[in-house]
Formats: sequence, structure tokens, C-alpha cells
Amino acid sequence: MLRKLSKYDLPNAKLICKDCEILVQIANTPRSREKGLSGVDFLSENEGMLFDFEIPQYISLWMPNMSFDLSVAFIDTFGTIVDLQDMFKDQPNIVHTSSVPAQYALEVNLGFFEKNNIRVGDTVFLLSK
Repeated sequence: MLRKLSKYDLPNAKLICKDCEILVQIANTPRSREKGLSGVDFLSENEGMLFDFEIPQYISLWMPNMSFDLSVAFIDTFGTIVDLQDMFKDQPNIVHTSSVPAQYALEVNLGFFEKNNIRVGDTVFLLSK
């Protein structure tokens, strides 16, 4: 169970990309997607939130009520990362929209993808739910 995210009572999953395991909670309802990580104080190094939008679309995210910066990977139906962007807590009203349609958005701590050499074109796999 994810320490800081467990209060949301969302489904959990384990993802892998390259050699990195990422423990996520899955935001797969309109309400959970709207709330996202707002109100969470921090994420541990390999924690995040996976937003499932059910069908490919241009995904737009922003940073209201966030206390830390994030990196986001927009992921297509096949698990391929199609766009990476950084989002900053001091820019809460800037909307970050995927450059192409995606089905998922994976939010993690700022710099996670760079630190782990994860790039556009890499594949994210679901290990367990």
C-alpha cells in the first residue's frame, strides 16, 4: 500500500519501465481524476498516480493545490510513452496538454523520468494490480 496515497482508497498497481518499478494508485473515475494528487504532501521516490482516461484523447492536467513539482508521462493504449512534461507547483493555472492523444497519464516526482533515463518511445508495463 502506498503510504501517502492510501487515504484515497483507490486501486493500486505496480508498473515497470526499463528497470524501474513504480507503485501507483489508479485514478479511473471522473472524481478521482479531478482530485489527482492535490492534497498529497509528497511522494516517495518510486510512487505516483496513474490516470486512466479509458479512451485515447488529448489529456490536460494542471497543478491546483499542489505542494511539490511533478513530471508527467502521457502514455498511449499500448503502453508507449508519447510525451513527457514537467509541471511546477508555483504555476498552478498552467494547463499541460499531451502533444498527441493518450489514454494514460503517469505523475511522479519532478525529474524521475530523467533520473531513470526514461524517454518518449519507452514502454510502461503493468506488473500487478
